[in-house]
Amino acid sequence: MRSLSFVMLLIVALVTPVWAQSGNLDLALEAARKQRRAGDLGAAAVTLRSAIDRSSGIEAIDARASLHREFGDLRMQQRRGSDAVRQFETALALDPDSAVTHYQTGLAYRMTGLLKAKAFSRPSEKLLEDLSKAF
Repeated sequence: MRSLSFVMLLIVALVTPVWAQSGNLDLALEAARKQRRAGDLGAAAVTLRSAIDRSSGIEAIDARASLHREFGDLRMQQRRGSDAVRQFETALALDPDSAVTHYQTGLAYRMTGLLKAKAFSRPSEKLLEDLSKAF
């Protein structure tokens, strides 16, 4: 029985990516970027989703925000604007001062056609604040 559990542990270790074993979110981010550059968007999405799921208890807010930003970029590339908006909004909740994420969020809203609806549903002062943070 003991040898069987060792074999199972070994198999899990071989199948589990290095970043997941170490909990290193930067390695996960780099792996997803390599997958995107190689054109394997599905694998990149799985890598990012898994890293995000594993990162929920981690205090590294910058790394978590980067994962959500990268996932938002991926969803934009896949023409899935609504999913991109959700990822960018989550990244903004973690890092509200990120000008890049404010800009990307605006692009995602534009892709979905929600930009005008969002602009008219928010007070002008809040829109100006968001724009000033983006630039």
